[in-house]
Amino acid sequence: MKIAFIQTKAECSLGSMYIAASLKDEAHSRVFIQSLESNLFEAIDIYNPDILAFSAFTGEYKDLLALNKLIKKRKHIFSVFGGPHPTYSPGLISDEGVDAVCCGEGEFAMLNLIRALKNDTDYFNIKNFHFKTKSGEIIKNQISCLIENLDILNFPDRDIYSNYFHIEWFRNNIMKRIITGRGCPFNCSYCHNHIFRKIYQGQGRYVRVRSVRNVISELTYLKSKYNLTDFDFIDDIFGMK
Repeated sequence: MKIAFIQTKAECSLGSMYIAASLKDEAHSRVFIQSLESNLFEAIDIYNPDILAFSAFTGEYKDLLALNKLIKKRKHIFSVFGGPHPTYSPGLISDEGVDAVCCGEGEFAMLNLIRALKNDTDYFNIKNFHFKTKSGEIIKNQISCLIENLDILNFPDRDIYSNYFHIEWFRNNIMKRIITGRGCPFNCSYCHNHIFRKIYQGQGRYVRVRSVRNVISELTYLKSKYNLTDFDFIDDIFGMK
């Protein structure tokens, strides 16, 4: 099975890389960046994916919806929208061309979906998803528990961007982002965290931190593989622990 992660901007997505890493034994994944492709639609045709995956922020979701429609005019492909905007606005499932919306943490939700699609079994009850049936019916499933132990997750699969590694500035920039935990201990009204807390209320400990050993293992792995000289920690609060 093949998954195409579709982006408009030339930047890395830790969310996509974490999800691709969780699916590595079940599917082949790669990223398609519209701004770096001479012809995005021909490139996707050649790859011939089974799933289109979009990670959407609020400021870009309309562009991604439009891209999804154009791609699916050429060939019907199962499309999944995830990331911040679909998590907070799952009503996106009602938009034309959207087959599924993944809310919240997507690593195990997407893994369950891929396995169901590969085995041609019913997937409409998978948690964290809203689905649209062929008849247009909307199915809204419950959120699953937060991932308690972040150390069980595979390191982000940065090779899904390897098609663009010949571009030096992109290759050098894409390797540096690291996150050592999830969640924030504060509940500021202007931040997304207070909404995320409500979504996951009663579904496990909100603030979780990777072990020191796990983080250092990723850093040494990246330094060895990509000869890095610095890293960019993007935690909400890096000095939390």
